[in-house]
Amino acid sequence: MKKIIYIFLICSLQFTPSFCFSQTKKIDSLKTLLKSTKEDTNKVKILINISTKSNNAGERDSALYYANAAKKLSNTINYKKGIALALNNIAIFYYNQGDFKKSKENYNAAIKIYGYLNDKRNLSQMYNNIGSTNLAEGDFYNALNNFSASLKIREEIKDQPACAESYLNISQIYFFLGNYSESLKKALSSLTIREQLKDSVEMGMVYNTLAIINAEQGNNQKSLDYFLDALKINKKYNNEYGLAQNLTNIGNIYSILKNYDKALSYLTYALELEKKVGNKNSSANLYGNLGIVYLQLGNYNEALKYQLTSFNISQEINDKDGATSACLNLASYYLQVKDNKLAQVYATKALTLSQQTHNINNTKSAYKIFTSLDSLSNNFKMAFEHHKLFIIYRDSLFNEENTKKGIQTQMQYEFNKKEIESKLEQDKRDAISKTENKKQKIVLGLVLCVLILVLIFAIYAYRSYLQKQKVNFSIQLQKDIIEEKQKEILDSIHYAKRIQTTLLASDKYIHKNLSRLKK
Repeated sequence: MKKIIYIFLICSLQFTPSFCFSQTKKIDSLKTLLKSTKEDTNKVKILINISTKSNNAGERDSALYYANAAKKLSNTINYKKGIALALNNIAIFYYNQGDFKKSKENYNAAIKIYGYLNDKRNLSQMYNNIGSTNLAEGDFYNALNNFSASLKIREEIKDQPACAESYLNISQIYFFLGNYSESLKKALSSLTIREQLKDSVEMGMVYNTLAIINAEQGNNQKSLDYFLDALKINKKYNNEYGLAQNLTNIGNIYSILKNYDKALSYLTYALELEKKVGNKNSSANLYGNLGIVYLQLGNYNEALKYQLTSFNISQEINDKDGATSACLNLASYYLQVKDNKLAQVYATKALTLSQQTHNINNTKSAYKIFTSLDSLSNNFKMAFEHHKLFIIYRDSLFNEENTKKGIQTQMQYEFNKKEIESKLEQDKRDAISKTENKKQKIVLGLVLCVLILVLIFAIYAYRSYLQKQKVNFSIQLQKDIIEEKQKEILDSIHYAKRIQTTLLASDKYIHKNLSRLKK
């Protein structure tokens, strides 16, 4: 019987519903805008936007209508990217309807276009989307191939958030294949990136996956810790889709602990949320888990009703893994009510489906039921054979080496986390030191510039001083020359005057003497 929900949170579809139910006004506004828009790429984008928001609002038929309109217009104007975007929305419509064949056809058509356009980001998303479709239908090997192809491109273009998404999806596949150590390793790789990006919402999804892996290995306390971490984040961000799965898994833990009242409370609330968002895969799983609780309580009518509902929904949406789980639950139910014939029928169906999907966990559970049926019919030889097969598959899931690897992986993660934190702290210190050194260099540079400017100014001032001194010296020299000449002139004048004065005195003397002679 399936206790913990194994349909993980498939969050990787491009234009996946955001589960926001206040879309009507936005859609009406876009429809109004659509009327006045020319038949060009802008109109295609509006049509795609309406399709996406209609899908988010749960208006699936409207989402398909506008996606087809976008595809038709894109073909008319030869807008290849518009065709690919429309194909993606059409694929999501069929995915939500459980028509995985048509969903994959549209994704593959989009892959061809994005490959032609060399649009690696969208190409990786299409591989991721088709991988999610493979996972939903229980085709784990093709899912692994497509998720791996997506991861390779995302690593090439260094898209870290998308790489984290791919690691988580690959983790889910390894879980279903029973390789828990590898599943844990990939989930922790995803968590490491989300922690570095400080992406709390996506961390909640990783916690949910880690909790499931640990629960399946019997690490109930570790599982509960992760579930509670995820629950806190989903409550904080009002993530109804993630919250529904957290409630489901916590309800299943209470079922394991035989606290059936709390189990019913959590599971019923989760089912209401899943119905609200229109997720048929998870709803089918919840009906099955509620059926298990009612069976434990001895309410056989309700138990059968819920298990049959789970089986019918899984068949309707072609979910082989979900149908397998429903068959196992129905086989267990008929065993308890002592209808061994019907128990044999559903156990056989479960074994066939589990072998088709290569789900080791479900194969193990089917052989366990066969062992009980053989014992009840006194067919001890077959009971022994089936028990040996049960042991083989059980041991392949829970062998010591697998558990050891799981523990080592978690320890390595904790060690790496501490190393990363230490490195980040050192990087922070280095960055501060580098900043301080840079500041010091800037200050030193500024001081040096100021000194150079002062030196230049001093040289200029000194040169100006010398030039001024030279000019002053020249002026003084000229002044001295002029003064010297002036002195020479004055001296000449004075000398002439003295000569004149001398001459005048002699004339008087001669005149006087002449006068004396006359007498």
